[in-house]
Amino acid sequence: MEVNGFFSTVLRSLGFDIWTTGAKVANQVNNRGEGFGGWDHMVSIVTTKDKRWLVDVGFGGGGPVSPIILQTGVQTAGIVGYVDPPEPGF
Repeated sequence: MEVNGFFSTVLRSLGFDIWTTGAKVANQVNNRGEGFGGWDHMVSIVTTKDKRWLVDVGFGGGGPVSPIILQTGVQTAGIVGYVDPPEPGF
């Protein structure tokens, strides 16, 4: 979590619209069978113009190596269960 926390602070200080949120990791990643573990991971959501991006620099070698665009109803690179974030001021 520390790496994503630091990176989100850097992006925020550069003027990006960013928020951090908890995430679950698929148990298959850790050889724990099916399903997902607890809320033990952190990711950042960056909004640029009219697009939202998932940014995760803290996952390690098996994680994404570039930002992932978030589109409702679209599964990308094993990222499942995306729900539109609340609107600002929610």
